[in-house]
Amino acid sequence: MIPRCLMILRYEMKRERNRARRWSVSRLAIGWLWPVLLWPVLLLPVLLWSPWCRTATAQDDARRAETTWLEQAGAAQRLAGDVQARRFVLTRGGDRIALHRYAKRGEPTTTAKAKILLYLPGTNMNGEVALGDQRHNLWLFLAARGVTVYALDYRSHFIAASTTNFAPMAAWTTDVYVNDALRALALVREQHADAQIFVAGFSRGVTIAYGLICTAGAGSLAGLIALDGGFKRPPGAAEFPSGAARAPADETYTTAQARFVAVGRYADDVGAGMGWDNRQTLMRGASSGDVHAQAQLTDVLMNAWGSGRLANPGSISNVQVLARLMIDYDRFYPHMQDVDGAAVARVADAPHTPVDDCWGHMTLPILYVESEKFGAALGGVSYSARRSGSADVSGIVLPGFGHLDVLVAERAQEMVFVPVWQWLRAH
Repeated sequence: MIPRCLMILRYEMKRERNRARRWSVSRLAIGWLWPVLLWPVLLLPVLLWSPWCRTATAQDDARRAETTWLEQAGAAQRLAGDVQARRFVLTRGGDRIALHRYAKRGEPTTTAKAKILLYLPGTNMNGEVALGDQRHNLWLFLAARGVTVYALDYRSHFIAASTTNFAPMAAWTTDVYVNDALRALALVREQHADAQIFVAGFSRGVTIAYGLICTAGAGSLAGLIALDGGFKRPPGAAEFPSGAARAPADETYTTAQARFVAVGRYADDVGAGMGWDNRQTLMRGASSGDVHAQAQLTDVLMNAWGSGRLANPGSISNVQVLARLMIDYDRFYPHMQDVDGAAVARVADAPHTPVDDCWGHMTLPILYVESEKFGAALGGVSYSARRSGSADVSGIVLPGFGHLDVLVAERAQEMVFVPVWQWLRAH
């Protein structure tokens, strides 16, 4: 018989051999398993560069672009008075708006003492610099003196002059443009968190400015500058002679909207009278010094809205400067805003929109500037400001001026720009 001690030794030796065999098999299995575990890691760079991933990245970028202002590369330029220009673009659902920033180089713009102005242009106008001198450009005049100006390009600025499809413009109401201005204000706040932000408008831009004030809420803006534009019409006052204004005075917004749809006129063409190409040819000739073109343009401007209402070339403004301003106009503007703009102007609080809910209860300071032949004649500029509810309202009336003279008169710097700058400094 085998001694018990030898049997135990034999058993232990066999168990050690089995353990060693199992370890070898495990090592072999792990050796084969490493490539299986590593191949996703090795393929990751390839997957990231695949067309599928590139498409996903492009879609993500597009989604971010719809909610984020993007600075346009190559848009920066240096202008007169050491003013630096930059441009930001926002795309939403296929529509675009843009903001042009005009600021003096090296000027601090984030302190509580900094003055920032959001400028809303008039009908068919935009935020690009058409006139590069401070005598005829309020933005450059203010920027050279330390006021940072943001001028808006409305979504209609991006409608090509050659387009024939105006259906999308049917929905571009005043409310839509007010919301675009609200998005512009959000960017300005982001750039200048602690600064005072004012809003200014010219002509129809004043209506959008009032709407912005009501939409943004109390305390959002430090003041309003209304340049020859109103919001509400005094009872019994004449309306501007547009197609919408010739509608019955008691027409409701609903019936006006139905009339608008029935007519199917979704866009107003600034070149409708003589044709866009002929208009641009006339502007080019007048701006380059062609005396025949200048005589023709003088006659057009003097009589377009009645004697001197639109502009007074020769006596108040230079026709060459006017041509340089107007050649930069956008061709199309949404006609719907004639309809809802008239509906808002007729009553103290239009029931179809919130853009005038705060009118009559405003508290921010207001400066209005009105031309004798247009703004003062219609009455809406001073009436809108004086009845706004604000206890701090100042006004300037410009004798002999027409509408465009407010911006580009030979004495505009003295009679408009300097008072605006002084008012900003005082507030």
